Amino acid sequence: MNSSLLSVMIRYRRVPRIIVLLVGAELLLNLVNSSFMLILNIHLRKQGFMDDQIAFFTSFRFLGVLALAFPMGLFIRGRRLKPFFLASAALTPFASLLILFAIQAQSSPWMHAGVFIWGVSIMLSQVCALPFIMRYVPFAARSESISLNFATWSLALILAGLMIAGLTSLEQFRLGGLAFPWDEHHILLALVLLSFLALPLMMRIQEPDPATGRDTGTLLHRHMLDYDWNRILRAVVPTLLIAVGAGLTIPFVNLFFFSVFGIDSATFSLLGSASAVLVLLASLSTPVIRRRVGYYWGILGSQSAAILFLVVMALTELLAPSLPGVVFVAIACFILRQPLMNMAQPMTSEMTMEYIGPRNQELLSALNSSIWSGSWFISAKIFQHLRALQLPYWKIFMLTASLYGAGVVMYWFLIREYHRMRVPVSADPAVRKI
Repeated sequence: MNSSLLSVMIRYRRVPRIIVLLVGAELLLNLVNSSFMLILNIHLRKQGFMDDQIAFFTSFRFLGVLALAFPMGLFIRGRRLKPFFLASAALTPFASLLILFAIQAQSSPWMHAGVFIWGVSIMLSQVCALPFIMRYVPFAARSESISLNFATWSLALILAGLMIAGLTSLEQFRLGGLAFPWDEHHILLALVLLSFLALPLMMRIQEPDPATGRDTGTLLHRHMLDYDWNRILRAVVPTLLIAVGAGLTIPFVNLFFFSVFGIDSATFSLLGSASAVLVLLASLSTPVIRRRVGYYWGILGSQSAAILFLVVMALTELLAPSLPGVVFVAIACFILRQPLMNMAQPMTSEMTMEYIGPRNQELLSALNSSIWSGSWFISAKIFQHLRALQLPYWKIFMLTASLYGAGVVMYWFLIREYHRMRVPVSADPAVRKI
């Protein structure tokens, strides 16, 4: 057991310094992202906004990404990526401040503008991260680098949840003549100010020259013809199905617990942290899991189990009025569903990146970001109208489960095609078991 753990840790020591710096900066930015995910909706509800209004506000986060992610994927091919990381690290905290103060002022136009800029700034980093890893990380450390990149979200969720719960318990901050309550606004404000430290970390990244053979070429050739569209489409279909389903649930699951079970910000943040601990462990274990059981069991098995937990969590809403203890079943399903669903993401990302080949990787990363944001924009609109019609949460979550199931089936076809393509593997057979 100890030797196995030591082997895992040794492999993570191979991760290059530029990736460690990138991961550290993304961790700080994800503190804002995760804290917004945990309590911003509850903050908006306490400010008098209804579910359909919150969904309308949330949709603006994904509108800019939907419009800009795809052309950005075309633009970054063969170019340095550090400037985009710097822009993300600078814009994300400023946009977050704009959102918070616009909410306090009840200014809808500034709220929408802030969340639009915030979504675009987060996208800049997310679109570039995977191509950056695929460009500059040796094959032997690639799985660990990808898993570490995905782990920043869960680690940020752990830290944000603990900080939210801890600051809430303090009730009030006093320093000399300054005093304010540790409510949702001030907690989010403190985490946003902390995220400004991401910029100096990004500035320390020393990006090598982009690999030769990645020249931009002519406009038409680079933008349209120099891509393997058949492979790209096969790779994005399962992502599209899962993303649409996720957009109906993940941004609004805090509203589910708040409305059905009366779970407030501090408690839900602790639940999010507890789940994120498992997500972190699952993400860091992904390279080992992939090498031992392969993509079929690693991806399809974990996602199928996650769907089962989602269905059970949804059905607890029906039992809540007559069986108060069912809240613990809902909590258990929430905590267990996330790591099972998230542990597949590093594997699906690595598999699809290898499946489409180096020349398509920037575009696929941008398409995935565009798909997630575009589908979440559409899903937020759907959620907005369904909640305006008073459709219960459990029916919306069952729709998510159906879309997840279709996505798992499409991943089965994609994995089979991936094996059939016989993608070149590392010379070290111990590094690669698919």
